Amino acid sequence: MPESEKPTQSYLVTMRPLEPYTFGTEQNIAYPGDNVQGRKNSYYVGTNLYPEQTTILGLIRYLILMENGKLRTDKRYDDSARKEIANLIGENSFSFGENVEKNDNAPLRFGRIKRISPLFAMIGEGEESHTLIRVPAFFTDNGELLQFDSKAIITNWGELTLPSNYNPKSGLKSGLFDLNVKAIRAQYYYETEKDPDGNTLTVDPSQSGLFKKTSFVGINKQLRDDGFFRRETVMPIDSTFRFAVYVELEELEGEIIPTKCVAYMGKRKSAFLIESKQVSEANGMKKLEKDIKVAFQEERYQGWNYAFSDLLIKPEATYSDFCVVERKSLRNLSTSLENGTISLSPTLTHLARAGSVFRGTIENLKENVVKEDAIAELIGYNHIITF
Repeated sequence: MPESEKPTQSYLVTMRPLEPYTFGTEQNIAYPGDNVQGRKNSYYVGTNLYPEQTTILGLIRYLILMENGKLRTDKRYDDSARKEIANLIGENSFSFGENVEKNDNAPLRFGRIKRISPLFAMIGEGEESHTLIRVPAFFTDNGELLQFDSKAIITNWGELTLPSNYNPKSGLKSGLFDLNVKAIRAQYYYETEKDPDGNTLTVDPSQSGLFKKTSFVGINKQLRDDGFFRRETVMPIDSTFRFAVYVELEELEGEIIPTKCVAYMGKRKSAFLIESKQVSEANGMKKLEKDIKVAFQEERYQGWNYAFSDLLIKPEATYSDFCVVERKSLRNLSTSLENGTISLSPTLTHLARAGSVFRGTIENLKENVVKEDAIAELIGYNHIITF
């Protein structure tokens, strides 16, 4: 049986923060031994709210090695061990740009890891659990869907029809969209107001923010001068909040991935409770995509393309219709199997952030905007859902 046709099993893998975390951004303090030339090194360590797909891939590779007894703290592996590791998780870390065109060997790239879904989130337990996705960027700040005038105007991108109900001072709605109740959950949490007697007012949990962001002062003891820095951390308000992905793995005798463990992610190596359970394909990624389409099946949403994941953007991208795109820049980390060293890519990759939306046909979007990359798609990039 060809490698690409071996039986696979789908898993739901959740990551519950156990303490405040910091996920890296492009503007950051350098990694030890890292060359910061060409990048902005800052005393202020900002944080992303969500882990990158590359971070999720690294976590899944780590979990598989741990479950199969292939982790060594000294990073010393002989040739036999390296071959076994390559069969389990692939020989090399992911790197942007390694595969711009179609790649027939893509299904073999990460060993037994065949596919990872885009990141989403869950909140609540058991039957009360809700699924959250990045809110589509076609809602105004007051929650109204963008409306368009019938008359096009001339812009730098050509003639476009622009929204008639958009107020640039207010901006667009941000946060996560709850598929179960079809409502937007605010991104940030603000301290609730108090009544004249000093009592905290009761707030509907569905109307409150999901994350509380704080910052603290630190000192880099390795630097004689300029060692001061300030670091942001994030912690979900609800203890049931967890990040989630569906992972498709090649079947293996026994457990291939831990059912429950603690792992560490982010710049502070923050603790996350990792839980995984087998799911049928019908209850996995396909059902999630169907649920998203059902949540936006009303006529008013038709004609929009939604970036369920971050999208790799062509350098010469051309937009022939209206879109709302939040761009981000990212460098991937690579780990050497030879000596365990970590290096940061010198190449900056530009992406459209998950939640971006595009009007027009999906064919036009793929032809003129999104850069095809079979390997990046395997780990959760370039997933577009058309309403």
